[in-house]
Amino acid sequence: MVISTGLIELMCMPDIGCFKVNADGTSKKAKLATRGIIRDKSGQLVSGFSAHIGYTSATVAELWGVIIALNQLGIQVVRM
Repeated sequence: MVISTGLIELMCMPDIGCFKVNADGTSKKAKLATRGIIRDKSGQLVSGFSAHIGYTSATVAELWGVIIALNQLGIQVVRM
């Protein structure tokens, strides 16, 4: 959850043992990519990622961001 107060946004921190993932899909001339960051309870950066997805929909690029983040946390995900 993000609380917006004008120009300042406050990020609600996850519970102990949980992580916050911010992932985003992006496109340039129909080529899609995903990128994101993973933070711990104190807001410290755990990991970051970016990947070229190829030609697909923005929704699929967003989902790939989630899959990559989970894999980096050691959670094996069935590939689409």
